[in-house]
Amino acid sequence: MFDGLKIRNKLVLLVAGPMVIIVLLAALGARSRQESANRSADVVALVSMAQANAALVDALQSEAIYSAGYVASGRTQWKSQLDEARKKTDTASTAALKALDGPVPEMGSNLRSTSTLASDSYAKMPFIRSTVDAGFTWTQAIDAYQATETSFLIVNEAIAAAVSDPSVGAKLRTASAVASYKATLARQGALMLGGRGAGQMGEVGFDQFKIARSDEQSKLAVLNSLADTSDKGAIRDALTTQGRLGFDAVRASVTGPNSTLAAHKPEEIAADTVAVLDGLHDVEVDLDQRLVTSAEDARQVAERAATLFIAAAFLAVLLAAAAAVVLGRRITRPLRTLTEAADRLSKEQMPKLVESLRNPSEDEMAYQLSGLTTIDVGTSDEIGQLATAFNHVQKVAGEVAAEQAALLRKGIG
Repeated sequence: MFDGLKIRNKLVLLVAGPMVIIVLLAALGARSRQESANRSADVVALVSMAQANAALVDALQSEAIYSAGYVASGRTQWKSQLDEARKKTDTASTAALKALDGPVPEMGSNLRSTSTLASDSYAKMPFIRSTVDAGFTWTQAIDAYQATETSFLIVNEAIAAAVSDPSVGAKLRTASAVASYKATLARQGALMLGGRGAGQMGEVGFDQFKIARSDEQSKLAVLNSLADTSDKGAIRDALTTQGRLGFDAVRASVTGPNSTLAAHKPEEIAADTVAVLDGLHDVEVDLDQRLVTSAEDARQVAERAATLFIAAAFLAVLLAAAAAVVLGRRITRPLRTLTEAADRLSKEQMPKLVESLRNPSEDEMAYQLSGLTTIDVGTSDEIGQLATAFNHVQKVAGEVAAEQAALLRKGIG
């Protein structure tokens, strides 16, 4: 099958097999690394979505607190703080809703449905704000905000379940547990500020406060079961601040529906609540940011590895091709020289040498023998050995011809 091919083409076929194997292995390696990079990019996208949701929930909690104070005061106080909180919510909602509406990797049916519910829930925000400005009681305002906050907290729980990496999922569940625990404290703060503004907690407000306290204990138990030692330390630091001491002092004053919280200034209640929430939100942000940084680093490493595989394959193919060309020339050039010399000897020199025997003059024979030059192929391999043998054959042929010419001259003489 390959007998008719030139040696150069045979060398190309010989090198082509390993080159194809190298390319295939490099392609498989690059594909594997690129898939790892894509998975890391998916993690970045999902964690970024969770970050945006957490920021929006934090903004909604501040808006709920000031809305409760505003309505409870007969809509005479906290107007500037409420306006500022609404601006913060609007800014946070832009990023969160964009993440929910955009194409999200690994978005299963559960995550997709919870994202849709959260978007629909936030769409009611203009109505909620209008009824805060005219219509809601302060407890109704807190309930309305809580429903919206909860819809985004559920999305973050779905994100934690959607991540394929177990370690990332565990960290996201911890961050989600921090957010859920934080929500119970935010609700208590809003109820205390509303009760202080209204003059007393009232039956509805006190019942909601008791529920929030009960939820706090259950959410804290879940958080402690999920958080590792490092995260527990960060949470503990966030809950052992001056703001937490003030917050606990206000909670201790809530003993029944008639609790007035008169011993505490409204500004102190709001400031202490916000301080506690900010500390816990910092824990959330740190958890999510570490995940984003880790996933981004992993993505970059995987992409560099994929690029390296492709570059290495290209370099290997290039080197193999160059080696094939160089070796091909090292083989074919001596062979061509030897072939041309043999062809010249058989077709030109030997016929002339034989012809000269018919007129075996010494000058003519010397002239013909001078044309039998030694072949130098410049190698010591098998081709070089073949050239040496050819030179020997050529030398012997010349010597035989010279002897025969001498004998003929004697015969003629």
